[in-house]
Amino acid sequence: KENAPMPRRYIVFCLLFGFAIAGNVTAKRLLVPGEYSTIQGAIDGASKGDTVLVAPGRYQENILLSGKNVTLASHFIIRDDTTLVNETIIEGTEREPVISVELGVDSDAGIIGFTIINNGSGGIYCSNSNPRLGFLRILEGMVDIGSNEKPQPGIGFYISDTFVNRILLIHIQVIGNRGGGILVLGCQTKMEMSDIIVRGSIQTGELSSVTAVGGIRIDQGW
Repeated sequence: KENAPMPRRYIVFCLLFGFAIAGNVTAKRLLVPGEYSTIQGAIDGASKGDTVLVAPGRYQENILLSGKNVTLASHFIIRDDTTLVNETIIEGTEREPVISVELGVDSDAGIIGFTIINNGSGGIYCSNSNPRLGFLRILEGMVDIGSNEKPQPGIGFYISDTFVNRILLIHIQVIGNRGGGILVLGCQTKMEMSDIIVRGSIQTGELSSVTAVGGIRIDQGW
């Protein structure tokens, strides 16, 4: 319904994350798979402020969000049902992060309401970018990525630019990841985390001293 109330959990999420509940009047919703067959296709077709809204299902792709402030979200944000987090699955390949965020994507962007699996090279990799992350499950990161590869954390922020002024994570689970849980390198900024669970995420194989992490590691330097 056009005038239906916003879900309670989404209102809380908006208040915590700073998203405007009313939304940007010029922003669009790009529907997957209704309008786009892949998540990446929708991201490529999106503009600043748009939301890529992903229906429940299993999506086998690795995703790149590069230099574009868009929100990537499951139907969790409109239906206030956490089972949709479990039912909206992004499955990547083992040799690159499932979701890569780069080229100055900032806190106007967000990734909300997914289960991310098969992430031997990282679930979410953020290079000089700080999208807001919430209601995410990052699982099955124990895959063997080969003797020449180093396991990566479930979530990694690698920051060297001073524009990054806030990192915010809420309701995150990292379970069974061979590269550890959450890593933030170069953190010279405000860091906020709430309701974080890291379990069964043990470093295995050859590790870089730079990226070595067990549960949660926050480091100001590289």
